Amino acid sequence: MSLRRLYGMSPVGTLGSLVAGLLISAFYAMGPVYANRIGLDIGQVSNFMASAIIAAMIMAWPVGRLCDRFDRYRVMIVTALVAAGCSLAAAFIGGMSAWALVLFVGLYMGISATLYPIAVAISNDLMDSHQITAASTALLLSYGIGSCIGPVVSAAAMELMGPAGLFISNAVILGLLMLFMAVGPGRRMHPSVDEQEDYYMTTPEVALAMADLDPRNPDFEEHPAEIAEEEENRKEPAPHGSR
Repeated sequence: MSLRRLYGMSPVGTLGSLVAGLLISAFYAMGPVYANRIGLDIGQVSNFMASAIIAAMIMAWPVGRLCDRFDRYRVMIVTALVAAGCSLAAAFIGGMSAWALVLFVGLYMGISATLYPIAVAISNDLMDSHQITAASTALLLSYGIGSCIGPVVSAAAMELMGPAGLFISNAVILGLLMLFMAVGPGRRMHPSVDEQEDYYMTTPEVALAMADLDPRNPDFEEHPAEIAEEEENRKEPAPHGSR
């Protein structure tokens, strides 16, 4: 499935994946540069970067629950809004206190990390079962394109606006995503809550493997090696003396 075709079927899923790749790559590429330029010491830089990873792990469960109970389209808009607010707070308030910076960056990155799985879930809701694997490939490509763009955009913003440009530019990007979701074609395409598929938390690193293992995928089958091993185990005689 090409990106153009995927965009026609799920514009929000395609753009959401691209924005997720852009935001995450921008932070991990330019976050240490930002921390160095505002004068954080080594320990503070460690806390600064670790907060993003820990928060991403923590936020996966509550956002997943929300995606199962409510309209995922609206959940994604609210998620982008909260992430944009935390990004602006990190830009203007975080510079006053290292702990405030860690808090807001953790919230910002933890929430931003859920954009990709929400985008995948929104796309899968619109796909037939035989399109899931192809759609996952196209979504991963969109994420990869965003990952290439992110560091370039954030570096240019930091050059123009100083260190805070990293978070200001990301908030602007999230604002553009929300604007697209409010007025773009995707708002007329998403299904109701009752029609949504079950939500599965995924990351770009395991997206294709998850698609292959998804029972909704008609090509799903046990690996031949696993089948052969099971048959071999059944043929082996029981140990001597066992009953």
